This record gives sequence, structure tokens and C-alpha cells, in this order.
Amino acid sequence: MIIELKQWESARKTDRDGLVSTRFSHGEKEASHPSYQAWSYASLLSNFNEAVYSENIGLRPCAYLHNYTDDGVITDSFYAHYLELAPVFLKGKRKRQNFANL
Repeated sequence: MIIELKQWESARKTDRDGLVSTRFSHGEKEASHPSYQAWSYASLLSNFNEAVYSENIGLRPCAYLHNYTDDGVITDSFYAHYLELAPVFLKGKRKRQNFANL
């Protein structure tokens, strides 16, 4: 299991593949979508780690944004490809339960 943990509370959609805009302590900046990040780590390990490759170790990437209330941005259909590859889990009891059941 690969979990990309984020403390983000909000993000804005961009028109760039796999990128969102979010606020950091030094201002707003574009960053990789959390699902894209988790998937890319899994892809990198699958393709370049001998043990993962030779032992056929299955990797399950996902992202958990424990401070993010679903506003439709992170889960926008523009990011559907990455959300399918690495589901995102957000703030809220039901969302946490979905994550726990993974």
C-alpha cells in the first residue's frame, strides 16, 4: 500500500494534466494531484525496483487528504484517470471508513 498523505484543505483545478493549485505557507503554487503522486511512486517502484518486479509485488496506491472536505475539485472528472489509478480519500467519517475498508 502506498499512501500519499496531504494536509491540504483546498485546491483549485488547473488546465494542466495531473496538476492542481494549492496554498502553501509561502503562497499558492501548482503541485501534482495527490492521486498522480501516489500512482507515480507505485509506477516508479514497479518499473525500477528489482524486488517489486521479480517478486511480482502488487502495489496499491491511494491518497488521503484528512483535512480536505470534498468540494468537487480534487475529485473532478478532469483527474478521473489518476483517481482510477490511485483513489483519493477525504475528510469525513464515511470517507475515513472507505479508506479503512481499502
